[in-house]
Amino acid sequence: MMYQLDMYSTLLRWIRLEMHSFDIVEAEDSVIIKASTTFSFQAVRETIKMIFPLVIGEGWLVSQLAGKAVDANMDITFYFNAEGKCSKMVVDTDFVGAFANIVTDLESVNILLSQALIADNSMLGVIEEPPEVDTTAQVPAAMKEHEIMAKRALL
Repeated sequence: MMYQLDMYSTLLRWIRLEMHSFDIVEAEDSVIIKASTTFSFQAVRETIKMIFPLVIGEGWLVSQLAGKAVDANMDITFYFNAEGKCSKMVVDTDFVGAFANIVTDLESVNILLSQALIADNSMLGVIEEPPEVDTTAQVPAAMKEHEIMAKRALL
């Protein structure tokens, strides 16, 4: 999460989040809060370079984006457990709609977003997947838990 805060604060000149509405759903052992917001930011050359690296050489597209204010519809859903702690946060941002309001046509939006470094949950930048652990390897019965974890870390 701290990495994403750093990415957002580094790659975007300014950020504004304006909430329009929210819904609260209470269950026996949890609470879900969904906020509908507008996420606004200014796209600068560093934004384009780090989030849309494949279009940095397309001057015609860069000129339509650099320095522009971007307004995106964003839904943020918070999941709270029985202890009242936030156990999950899901962010859904309409980047297609946001950039369709800035660039000249939908083909340009497709070029921009088709290889953008934006992952699920609106995560920016290169998102590295954790290495896969081979769970089919035979482990001696006498091996202690910390030894198992150490061996998995080496895979």
